[in-house]
Amino acid sequence: MPKITGNITAPRVSKRKFNIEYFGGVDLSNQPANVDIKRSCDGMNMIRDLPGKIRKRTGYKLLHQYPSKINGIYFFKGMKVIHSGTKIFYDDVEKYSSANDVKSYAIQLGDYLYILDGLKLLRCTDTVIEPAENHAYIPTVTISKEPAGGGTTYEPVNMLSDKRRDSFLGELTATVYQLSFNGLSSDPVTAQVQNSQGVWEDKTEGTDFSVNRTTGTVTFTTAPGEPPVTGEDNVRITYSVVNNDYRQKVNGCKFGISYGLNGNADRLFISGNPAYPNIDFYSERNDGTYFGDIRYGEIGQKKSRIMGYSIINKHLATHKENDDDERNIYLRYGELPEPQNNPDEPLTNKLSAYFRITDIIQGEGAISNHAFGYVKEPIFLTSKGISAAAPMEYLTERYIQNRSAYIDMALLKEPNLNEAYACVYKDFYMLAINGKVYILDTIDLSYEKRSAGRFIYEAYIWDNIPARVIASDGDVIYFGTSDGHLMEFFTADNSLASYMDGVGVLGENLEGLPIKARWEFDFSGDDFYKNKTISYLAVKIAPAAATSVTIAAKVSNREVVLGDLGARARYFSFSSLAFSKFSFSGDNNPRTIGRKIKIKKADSVRFTFKNEQAKEPFGIYGIALEFVE
Repeated sequence: MPKITGNITAPRVSKRKFNIEYFGGVDLSNQPANVDIKRSCDGMNMIRDLPGKIRKRTGYKLLHQYPSKINGIYFFKGMKVIHSGTKIFYDDVEKYSSANDVKSYAIQLGDYLYILDGLKLLRCTDTVIEPAENHAYIPTVTISKEPAGGGTTYEPVNMLSDKRRDSFLGELTATVYQLSFNGLSSDPVTAQVQNSQGVWEDKTEGTDFSVNRTTGTVTFTTAPGEPPVTGEDNVRITYSVVNNDYRQKVNGCKFGISYGLNGNADRLFISGNPAYPNIDFYSERNDGTYFGDIRYGEIGQKKSRIMGYSIINKHLATHKENDDDERNIYLRYGELPEPQNNPDEPLTNKLSAYFRITDIIQGEGAISNHAFGYVKEPIFLTSKGISAAAPMEYLTERYIQNRSAYIDMALLKEPNLNEAYACVYKDFYMLAINGKVYILDTIDLSYEKRSAGRFIYEAYIWDNIPARVIASDGDVIYFGTSDGHLMEFFTADNSLASYMDGVGVLGENLEGLPIKARWEFDFSGDDFYKNKTISYLAVKIAPAAATSVTIAAKVSNREVVLGDLGARARYFSFSSLAFSKFSFSGDNNPRTIGRKIKIKKADSVRFTFKNEQAKEPFGIYGIALEFVE
């Protein structure tokens, strides 16, 4: 048999390189080994910085201590409107003290802010807060009415007011005038009569006329006579009928939206009254004090409550909780019958305005009244995650589509999701619940394979945020706590002082607590089944006057700290001078810092990059490894 002799050299194994240069958010719904390398399988307190780069979130400070739990944070005419317990403040000045001690809702309509708390519909001006019923519009319910009755129905009864008015065409000798309603209350009745020159003169009950409140008749001592202008009403009588049940329909509502004809935001639509779970009520145009008794909508079945509203292509989307057939979003559109299609016509031509249901969207129902937001599309919370009403592929129809798949495994474990509270800050949808904030980044999308339209937002999670309510004025994020703290997030992300939580809270460290930020990912190389030897690690760090990063590697449940590479990313800054973290470097460009490491024969490694230091920014712009397998 032939014999082969000589040296046999094993093939040389070349080093391979692994790079992450674009970062998304976190993915807590897939197994760590299946998470895309740009996402973290367990990240906390990080957020998008530059596109594709991530950084530690800023902290927050105490802005004001209020007497009780914060039920709402609103912004109106340059002021913060704070609902704390039963009181409502403009900044730190108390303006109202009889509010309902529950989470409230606010809607601006024209020059007024309206607050709904399930007890009273409140109207806010720049100086006072009062129940809207105190300024309720008095409708003229009938016009062209003869003294004996009849006439033309004009305006509906206002559910916020006992008062209403009849307008009559007087007759030469008639002294008895029949009102449209009987059973009048004891409130004074007033009347006005035109004289021969067409000037309205006030008449006084007991002197100029008497009232039979049971039958609803007014008897003048002297006949008002015929109109000075033929065909025009010359007698007006204003009276009251007790209206408590009507008022409670409106005052008992807890949330709403502004919407109107042709999609204009010129009426209040309100709902949430537990006695009328599938009914909403809407005001007249540009008047949140006038809710006509026929201005309501009955949406779906009574067993499924209305939960909130959004706007979809000029349509009012009314969201309901889960119904058996999942018909949970009703679309309505406000119109006037032809030819009454001019929104600037007087109210006389608007009595037939109607809001008809144009479509119904199937899918999961909403579960929180306070988790609606709009960032490029309407977003809301369901029992299966954070969703949007999205257009179907190739069709004009819409359906409900999940947007939070990357964080649903964590989010849906949270108890009491019906108490979740959301706000929109720039491009972020932020949902606060149980001391955490779940964040969707609406400019960073991930499209599903083999689908032209389905996508998921990149997502982040923050902790140590004890928010009962959360709000933003567009520039700053605020949140209120159960113990009356109004907190404000720092916006100066280049300031060391911005990186502490709870600054100024009495009874704790007044300087605040460090923010614990981390970013983790699983590395399994090109071939998951092969062992790897990793020899080099590099990280590109966002520069800061004080920063650090602790890097650890976990193999087979054994974690080893590889070291702190962040010191070399510091630069000198007089404005952020910290002697314990002093650096002579003046270079404020991102730093790539690397070191040799030795991890042998590991099929998978969990890397952790974290910063838990006080007053330290922390940003990751890139990660690289060298390895063989």
